[in-house]
Amino acid sequence: MTAPVRAGRYDGFRTRSFLIRSVLLLAVAGLGLSRGITPAQASPIYTTTLGQSGSSGQGTGPWGTVSMSSEANGTTVDVTVSLLEAATGFVSTGKHAAFSFSIPGTIAIENLTSGFSIGPTNHANPPAGTFLYSIICTVCGRGGSNPYTGDLTFSVASASAINPLSFTANRSGNLFAADILANGATGVVYTDTPMTTTTTTTTGTDSAPVPEPSGMATLVLGLAMLAWQRRRRRLSAPHG
Repeated sequence: MTAPVRAGRYDGFRTRSFLIRSVLLLAVAGLGLSRGITPAQASPIYTTTLGQSGSSGQGTGPWGTVSMSSEANGTTVDVTVSLLEAATGFVSTGKHAAFSFSIPGTIAIENLTSGFSIGPTNHANPPAGTFLYSIICTVCGRGGSNPYTGDLTFSVASASAINPLSFTANRSGNLFAADILANGATGVVYTDTPMTTTTTTTTGTDSAPVPEPSGMATLVLGLAMLAWQRRRRRLSAPHG
């Protein structure tokens, strides 16, 4: 005769089997969640200062900074032009542009600060020289009246890969120029100082990851299978 299987040994086997299946299903669920997390990526911030002036009456600089960082797509650079305490604000003196820069190839200027518009190409901004692209202040008054005191921000987008080091000096050796009011005098401030890395920002997911649809589907499937296994075990358990 075959010896009967003791209930205790059978229940222990079922318990161990259930625990193994539970661990495997939880591993599947965890895999689905981890697939949805996009790791944070460091993007360098490049900065230079507007430290030279075409007007002796503007006092002592530097008068502003130009900061740039690349977006994750690799074809867009975000630009911020900030004026320091030595400057009052951006102005529109007619012959000068509020901000000028050069970069090879065909680009689009996007997300421009309200109150500014895209200016003419190959624009002369003396004494800093001629730049390929310019931005003008449309809310500034004539001369030094009604200066714009906030930051000037915009994005430069290209069909090909670009980064902050893609911006080039003009024939006068200058990278950027801005038309500002400082110390009661208007004039162009500019820089021939190369951009340097100062800090880093992050692109992608950091502290609050958003799972991808495929990862969420795997997670939901794993949790559903775990719930089904637990319900099946409960229904098959002896009653009484």
